[in-house]
Amino acid sequence: IARNITSNVRLIEGVLKKMLAFRELVSADGTVSIQDAENIARDIILKAKECTPEQIIERVGAHYSVSSENIVGRSREKSISLARHVSMYLIRQLTDLTLDEVGKLFGKDHSTVIHSIRKIEDLLDDDLTLSDTVRDIITDVKELNSSE
Repeated sequence: IARNITSNVRLIEGVLKKMLAFRELVSADGTVSIQDAENIARDIILKAKECTPEQIIERVGAHYSVSSENIVGRSREKSISLARHVSMYLIRQLTDLTLDEVGKLFGKDHSTVIHSIRKIEDLLDDDLTLSDTVRDIITDVKELNSSE
């Protein structure tokens, strides 16, 4: 894992969480083989490399009927702001970009990105429609990449 993921602690954390889940749910003897660990790590590394921020912003924009330019722009209109928050959340979930890198895409600093991510995480707990929307956008992005 350490040889393949050298620049992103979040990615390492994701691999470890997935291995723990694998051990709990799939492994009969409570262990994770080296082959299983390699497969889990490969899946997460490929996932991180599959999606570009631009693809995510485009898919979010299509879902919310908002242009990519508006999403990365400065508008504070509620629908655009929600699309921006969802975009930031998904970029962090689906890519290996840091908070600062995500912020630069939107002309924001890392603390604004943290606020956006937390806002969406809080909303996801209570809003089934938003949960469905986020899941649909993730599926759209993955399908877009699998067809390329």
